[in-house]
Amino acid sequence: MGILDDLFGKKEDKPAEQPVEQAAEQVAEQVTPPAPPVEQPAPEPASVPVPAPQVQAAPVVEGGDPFVRLVQTRLNQLGYNVGTIDGLEGPMTTEAIRAFQGDKGLDVDGMVGPATQQALEI
Repeated sequence: MGILDDLFGKKEDKPAEQPVEQAAEQVAEQVTPPAPPVEQPAPEPASVPVPAPQVQAAPVVEGGDPFVRLVQTRLNQLGYNVGTIDGLEGPMTTEAIRAFQGDKGLDVDGMVGPATQQALEI
């Protein structure tokens, strides 16, 4: 036995050669790629209820003028930020009154006169 026989085996040990067509079929079976996976539709997202936005209540402080507190509360309800409801007509309250008056087409004077009271519905 020679070196080549040790590596590859003896010629007698090899199986008889197959016809070319049969060998080609075997190769084709081994090389054929598998079928692509069937795509599954994505599951629909679960319906999650979204809570309604909450209006943040303004801090309330005891004291101050009751009428100013009423105006501050109403302005906050309408979306005009007066800051802390304290019954004091500070710069934030005055600015909220002026913004409200401007949005409603009233004279912008920062005072809560009859026309502003009517627009505020107080």
